[in-house]
Amino acid sequence: MAFRTVWLVADSSQEKSAAEISEWLLENGGKVAKNDGLLTVYRSGFPLAQDSAIILICDQATESKSWYQAANSVPLDMRVVPVGSIEKAAYNDPKVVPRRVAEVNFIRPDERLLENVNNALVTPADFYETRNSLMVSAASWEASGHSTDTLLEGMTKTSKLLKRIREQRAVNADPFFDDQLAYLEEYVSQSRTFAIRSFLKHLPGYLKTAAGLVVTALAIVAICMALPILDRAAYSYVMLARDASSQLASISAIKALDGISNPLMPASTKSQLLEELVTYLDMDWCNTPVGAGYRWALNDFTATGSPQYVWSADGDGALARWDTHTGAIVDHVAVSERLLVHCAVSEDEQTLAAIDGDGRVFVGHPDGPWVRCPDTTQLAFLGDARLSFSADARSLVVYDSKTVECYSVEQDGLRQASALTFDGVACAGFLDSGQLLVVAKEDANAAALLFADGKEVSKLALPRVPYDACGAVLRGNQLLYADEAGTLLLWDVSKPEEATYLGVTLQNPMFLAFLDDDTIAYHDRNAGTHLVDVVHRLDLGPCLTMAPLADQFSAKGSSVAVMANGKVFSQDVSNMLPRSEGELPASATLFEGTSSTGTGAVVLEAKAQNDYLLNLRMLIEGEEELVIVDGSRRTLSAQTVNDPALNEGMPQNYGLFQTLQMGFNGTITLVAATRQAEGADAVCVGTSDGHFFEVSFYNVGKAMISASRRVPSHAAITGVYLTDECYYLRDANGLLWRCRCGCLTNDMNDLFAETSEKLTQAVGDDLLELISDTTAEKLGLVRIPGADGKVWE
Repeated sequence: MAFRTVWLVADSSQEKSAAEISEWLLENGGKVAKNDGLLTVYRSGFPLAQDSAIILICDQATESKSWYQAANSVPLDMRVVPVGSIEKAAYNDPKVVPRRVAEVNFIRPDERLLENVNNALVTPADFYETRNSLMVSAASWEASGHSTDTLLEGMTKTSKLLKRIREQRAVNADPFFDDQLAYLEEYVSQSRTFAIRSFLKHLPGYLKTAAGLVVTALAIVAICMALPILDRAAYSYVMLARDASSQLASISAIKALDGISNPLMPASTKSQLLEELVTYLDMDWCNTPVGAGYRWALNDFTATGSPQYVWSADGDGALARWDTHTGAIVDHVAVSERLLVHCAVSEDEQTLAAIDGDGRVFVGHPDGPWVRCPDTTQLAFLGDARLSFSADARSLVVYDSKTVECYSVEQDGLRQASALTFDGVACAGFLDSGQLLVVAKEDANAAALLFADGKEVSKLALPRVPYDACGAVLRGNQLLYADEAGTLLLWDVSKPEEATYLGVTLQNPMFLAFLDDDTIAYHDRNAGTHLVDVVHRLDLGPCLTMAPLADQFSAKGSSVAVMANGKVFSQDVSNMLPRSEGELPASATLFEGTSSTGTGAVVLEAKAQNDYLLNLRMLIEGEEELVIVDGSRRTLSAQTVNDPALNEGMPQNYGLFQTLQMGFNGTITLVAATRQAEGADAVCVGTSDGHFFEVSFYNVGKAMISASRRVPSHAAITGVYLTDECYYLRDANGLLWRCRCGCLTNDMNDLFAETSEKLTQAVGDDLLELISDTTAEKLGLVRIPGADGKVWE
């Protein structure tokens, strides 16, 4: 069923266009439902593609902060149709043009104004954003003089786009828009032609690989015509479809594992895939992006203490709890008859709050009951509003850049306790004492104002002025914010004269959050999402590295999540956090010992030589041999720089693993004996620059790096603890860092088990079509709801 509500927002500079559009809406059966000057709401008489907003954008919208914020705050389930002259706007600068309109096409107030508006309103939802995105790309193509660098990639993608454009041309009767679609068709056609040429350029290499596969397949056919293993021949082309540079590590790992387990793959290809798979397993994997294929818009979300779940405020007026492993909704709580635009969860996750599109505030429990405040919030447009509970969940604060409203959660209902207005608000929240803290800007200064029962009781000066774009966040008595230079600092209300600078300066900070008492998370437009240990002043590294640019941000416990393109991307970051020795599992033992009784390639002794070489005395097929592992290739460099000191003490007869690239720049500080596996031994190596490697020896004299990590402190590795699940690396600062134990390189069951255990992502049809049913079954792959392209509820 199509929505029929149109919001018309205009200022006095666009009075003529606003009047023209208003008259047109009324002529088409529209009725005025609300009119308060700048905003007029119509109940339209003709079908629309979705609940829509017509926003008249003019130069004022790029120069006025209030208009900029209003445009950004339009709920996500409303289509934005911008109209205006836009002659002064710097369209690529998100600080100038609101993000809700920066990537779509403005409609100019000319003789085709009404036709353009009508077309924008009735274009199907699944084609509207596609068309707008293509117009931007096609414009870049035109401006570059038809450079191939601006063309789209992928034969499948361009073929689907061409089909969609031609379907639209077939049903479109307006010659003007047909010309526009024809222009897009030409651009996509050129892109498809270029993609085909690129494929043909690499075709000889593909054919060479395919020829090898065919020969192998024919040989197997000649031996056993009826073996079920031949079914895997249909999936051997997966190696031609791998593209790790643009995919999540988990997806690339699944494809690599399918190739390794395929009997038709050449041994050399399997060895390459095995090394790639080990690299992927060392990476942090994201959870399923939730909201894919869901009928309703996700307008807001919040992370929970468990990285497996997030809550969202949805366009159907309900709060939904999502399983981030399967991508499905596990709890659906009806709250309002109107769409929900914001949500919050209390610290104990037993109380929820939400605001609907009419500005009504609701509080309740997952199992009910829900109560609604009789007062309507006065926050403008609700777009930049944020919600926060007190520690006991008996108070709720709702605020935006100007207004702070406090609500009292009582047994018999919900009431508004106070409403405060300021020139600028960076943050509002409750201290451990229950007092309300408001960080407000006054002219060029900033102050922390304390309130009790709606009355100001104290005023404290902040050391630095918060940066407008990311505001500030409060946890207990600690305030986290970035100053106007982008420097992150913590300020404790109980010690107002002190400020803790975290040693991190951001270029374009967007969001900040407390993960726990010791760790914060930030999202920077340029650097992405990172974690920072505030106790040890360490940048723990990036997370959510493949997620799009964030529109919203949330972190809690060990979960970091962003909302982008209408979906929520999350990641469990527990393996990135440091631990102390007191947090070690009881089964952890210091890993030591220098001999083993394995078969094949057995390591009898392991030690460091010349600080950077790994000297191994090995038993290979019953004969003792000396093997040198040169992790940083310095022996080869010695021949170039003619430094005999590098080769001092080298034995006369030794084998050299020149291809085993451990890639450290310091010296070896630890060689932690061996770990015996079936047919393989492993040596743990720690270095002075914080690198750790597990080197496995298998299949008589073959070696590979089966696990690796560099600790964020970059301090020397001084010890290694071993548990049944992983290593714990001790650095020179006494911190412990988790690292996986390497897989048993000659056992496919172990490879499947380790990949399956690490996998926390459901998959779509595009991947299931590329891998065999055997691989999907062994990994226990879960299919994303709506992966077949159908909208699900």
